[in-house]
Amino acid sequence: MLTLQEKKIPFPEKIFDIVIANSVLEHIKNYKIVLDEMLRVLKDNGFIYIHIPNYLFPYEAHYKMFYFPLMPKFLGKFYLKLRGRNTAYYDYNIHYITSWRLYRVLQGKRVVFIDLGKKEFIDQNKNRLRRSIAKILVFFHLHPNVELIIKKKFD
Repeated sequence: MLTLQEKKIPFPEKIFDIVIANSVLEHIKNYKIVLDEMLRVLKDNGFIYIHIPNYLFPYEAHYKMFYFPLMPKFLGKFYLKLRGRNTAYYDYNIHYITSWRLYRVLQGKRVVFIDLGKKEFIDQNKNRLRRSIAKILVFFHLHPNVELIIKKKFD
């Protein structure tokens, strides 16, 4: 088992103006530690960009197919096999992260953030009815991607 010191990335505190994690966090078992590390190396008033699939949305972005939200892993593996998909990396390399879980973790930090994934999901629906439905889905966190811009507050 790794010690806390071994989990730290090899950079001093407050060195970067921006940190980017594009489709990374869903592949890390304990994304909270990684998020803490991103904040540790980020300068005050710096920015973090995070993009992840939202596992509350009924779509699996890695397999590009309909997928029941937060399906238990043993059922997910069975479902993928039924659909003729390779499950070799599924068990250990995909970890469900949802928008509301990530928001909750961030609310305990000294940050402000905006989810551009919500805005994009609403904006891509030009028809008034579709746009209204998209707004309802966003209210319940049922949008396909979480795309956060996070600003670290000055200490």
